[in-house]
Amino acid sequence: MKIKSRIRTKSGAVKFLAALLFVIALVLFSCRSTAGFDARTESPAFSEQIPVSEKIPIEEQIARTIESFNPAWLPVQDGIVWKASCFSERLIFHLVKIRLSSEDSAFRLAVSALPDSPKIKSYGIQRLSQKRNFLVCVNTTPFSAKGILRTGKKSPVGLTISNGALISEPVARYGAIAFFERADGLCARIYKSQTDSMPDCTIAGSGGFWQILEAGKIIQFKEIRDSRTALALTPDGKTLFILAVEGEHKSKSTGLTYMECAKILQKLGCSDAIEMDGGSSTALTVNGKSQLTYTNFTKSPCFLGFSLFD
Repeated sequence: MKIKSRIRTKSGAVKFLAALLFVIALVLFSCRSTAGFDARTESPAFSEQIPVSEKIPIEEQIARTIESFNPAWLPVQDGIVWKASCFSERLIFHLVKIRLSSEDSAFRLAVSALPDSPKIKSYGIQRLSQKRNFLVCVNTTPFSAKGILRTGKKSPVGLTISNGALISEPVARYGAIAFFERADGLCARIYKSQTDSMPDCTIAGSGGFWQILEAGKIIQFKEIRDSRTALALTPDGKTLFILAVEGEHKSKSTGLTYMECAKILQKLGCSDAIEMDGGSSTALTVNGKSQLTYTNFTKSPCFLGFSLFD
């Protein structure tokens, strides 16, 4: 019995020793550098080799992009319409500049607000732009949709004035942009409330959400980044800027806050700006072509379209 006990003890010790050696070998080999691994650049000890942008908080990246952005304007229609885009790491946005009236141009602009009749229809922006021959078209007023899946009839939530007629009722807590003819031509104004008094000569108007820039000062809101559509005016009301910010694919473009949108438009010389419907509704076309890098499948009843007088 003693001999068998010693054999079992010795056998157990050998198994234990073998297991221990296996664990040690496993640890050593798992820590060995694999082919193609460059410890100088991939080791945490050499983190200074990582691109600077990866170490900068997104807020600072965006602030730097906005601060350094200098639009390279491309003519769409000589003397009255230009466009520009910003493609930077984690941020993409698009701008259109429209001179509403100018003595220097042989062209005159017409502005159309949709819906333009009580019989409200919804459109994809590209089809609408091509059908109406719009130079520029942008989504505007938020809307409601019937049905559990919100695929039913859509209606504006806020003001629409088309061809001088009131199409949808104003919502007092939201702002609006209105266009009217003066002796010196077409111009526009942004209103903090859709129930503010507007001139009798108003020919088109679209409600949005809130004013984000007032008399050159940025208004503060919660810091939420998303796709954005914003409209802004220079102090004389004769030059309109449209801003469309991409934010549906966050790894590609994070979107912007209201204040960041206002900062861009303030830098461009605007005194007043308003946020329109954003998120998946954000849409912008120039000469019938979407300016976004992704396809927008949202159909909306609410747009502003700009075209040349026949």
